[in-house]
Amino acid sequence: CSSEASARQRETLTKFGVEIPDGMTAAQASRLIGTCIKRRELGLASFKQVRTLKKYGAEALNWTFEHARAALDAIAANGWRPLGAEQLARVSQRDPGMEG
Repeated sequence: CSSEASARQRETLTKFGVEIPDGMTAAQASRLIGTCIKRRELGLASFKQVRTLKKYGAEALNWTFEHARAALDAIAANGWRPLGAEQLARVSQRDPGMEG
């Protein structure tokens, strides 16, 4: 099946924070939606979090959602300026329930 992704699929992927390439097929969109749902079920960082963190020098593909959130919160508190590698590692490893 090589039909284009439906408007509903594209909308779902957009809500998951996925950038949709031109020409994405319905089958590709379906697999990607499944991956997004699985990542959520496993408590992993969303693709949107991963993409944003990458802009700030962090490879966060295997981070938990909460660790990614903590790192993004720290970057935001730093005026949306990149954190040093050591500081980023410390923030991403900290128990998300801890403050400071």
